[in-house]
Amino acid sequence: MPRNSHFQFKQFRVDQHQCGMKVTSDASLFGGFVASRAGMPRQILDVGAGSGLLALMLAQACPRAIVHAVEASGPAARQCAANFERSPWRDRLEVFETRIQDYRAPHEYDLIISNPPFARGQRRGLDAARNMARHQEDALPLEDLVVAARAKLAPDVGRFWVLLPPQGHHRLARVARGGRLSRVSNVAVRDSPAKQPHLSIACYRRNDDDDDDDDDEALVASYDDVLTHCSFITHMHPYYLIFSSPPTPTTVM
Repeated sequence: MPRNSHFQFKQFRVDQHQCGMKVTSDASLFGGFVASRAGMPRQILDVGAGSGLLALMLAQACPRAIVHAVEASGPAARQCAANFERSPWRDRLEVFETRIQDYRAPHEYDLIISNPPFARGQRRGLDAARNMARHQEDALPLEDLVVAARAKLAPDVGRFWVLLPPQGHHRLARVARGGRLSRVSNVAVRDSPAKQPHLSIACYRRNDDDDDDDDDEALVASYDDVLTHCSFITHMHPYYLIFSSPPTPTTVM
């Protein structure tokens, strides 16, 4: 197996040699941040789960939750299932090998999370599986993701969390508004306070009242908070082995 065939966390291990996208610090931060804001959901859905990283992090953080994962790639879905079976929460985790467009949810979800393909317009590499995970927006268009989230999200309490680069979030904000999802928060991720955001963690809820009067330009240009690597330890301390001592309180820049 290649050197990066697995990633060991404090309470679980992620094998990833059959997955296009490997464990990254950005994806891990996304999972840790959402877990810190999740509350106590009972039903969680991970869309485009890959190796199952986000589902496993949320299963650890939310002890009462049943966590479902949807993954269209056969090899990735099988590896995700193996990672779930090896984890301490195997009885609360299940993966479905299907597209989210075809997934028949057994119930509505309190929390839906997705790290969708977002390398639009960037050069493709030689790894076909990684290209699909990063570039194939046609396999998971933002329009389909919004429709699925709207249909499967519980009213009132349900929250839809998504990780995208700023330009992808701009598109998502407009698609979400047309799909009757209202933004709850938008958090910028950047390497340092002096740098521009390279990712955005956005949260949406169902808008059943058709009363969203937010201005499009203000919506896509504003951030409610900013995450930098100063806050990385705080969010990743429950998961990363390298963070053995309690985190020192930090101020989010």
